[in-house]
Amino acid sequence: MENKDIKKPEGFRVKNGRKSSQGEGNRRKPIEPVLPEAMEMIFFYSCPRCGRHVPRVNPTEATMAVCTGCGFSFPIVPVDEYTLQFVRIILSNGKAAVDSDFF
Repeated sequence: MENKDIKKPEGFRVKNGRKSSQGEGNRRKPIEPVLPEAMEMIFFYSCPRCGRHVPRVNPTEATMAVCTGCGFSFPIVPVDEYTLQFVRIILSNGKAAVDSDFF
């Protein structure tokens, strides 16, 4: 049963229970998948107090990490900048890590 008091948005019509734009020739093209442009590495440090894993993105400097579980602050050992650069170059900044079976 259709209620005639309900206003439908302009530019759309309901056909077979689906919304469609007016004019069958105006179908949208499917969105193509996007390749990665850059990559970062996440390192996990265990909190000395509670053991929870604390994530840090590219920690190349000696800093203090704060546990999100217990709030304890602890110093972390940094990772080598050249190693991060090496991995980025080898993986072409993430592009070479794409699953070749996807395409």
